[in-house]
Amino acid sequence: MQPGDIILCRGCAGWLEDKFGNIIGHWHHAAMYIGNGQMVEAWKDGMRVVSVDMVKNADDCGI
Repeated sequence: MQPGDIILCRGCAGWLEDKFGNIIGHWHHAAMYIGNGQMVEAWKDGMRVVSVDMVKNADDCGI
């Protein structure tokens, strides 16, 4: 991956599906890769930086 790549995932945040139920569409979440194994994503009160390892157990991912 290169910085700026968009990572799309499905099933990487179980709480999201629990809170909103059956979400229409294939992709449930998006984040942007910023390098060094990290990505930035929207969060409850703004944004946060997390490890790309967070999406390891996702049902599906696309870049």
